[in-house]
Amino acid sequence: QLVRERAADPAQPVALLLDHGAPLIASLLGVLQAGRIYVSLDPHHPPDRHAAVLAAATPGLLLCDVANAGRAQVLARAGLSVVTVPDAALAADESSPVSPDLPAWLMFTSGSTGVPKGVWQSHASVIHHAQVYAGLIQLQPADRLSLLTSTSLAASATHLFAALLN
Repeated sequence: QLVRERAADPAQPVALLLDHGAPLIASLLGVLQAGRIYVSLDPHHPPDRHAAVLAAATPGLLLCDVANAGRAQVLARAGLSVVTVPDAALAADESSPVSPDLPAWLMFTSGSTGVPKGVWQSHASVIHHAQVYAGLIQLQPADRLSLLTSTSLAASATHLFAALLN
């Protein structure tokens, strides 16, 4: 509900600035359930990279955890609402089905050519990659995976969603 209220435009991404842990996963799933697009900022990246990603993605909402609340406030610009996750009610709400062709995730390249570039991933694409990965490693429901990769990198979505879907 909070994501729908604070990120009124479904085409505008919701930025995530959280350390690895349950609040990150809950926030990510809350954004997707609300039919919004997430863009993940790695808390360990330099502020210049965060600023470049935020300038390119133009999110209307930034979800952060307590550990990154100060950094989020520094990054905040006009029109960017900042919400600290433990203070936010990210409880499930009634959601409408989301089209598999709609964007789910806005991933940014490394910026090795100068400026990070955004690459959209649809819900179908994210699920496809997770299913292929799960099949390749023969992932079973009793298996456990660790999330070591930054959620701002492509491999994170494959690993994360393969684990959640199996």
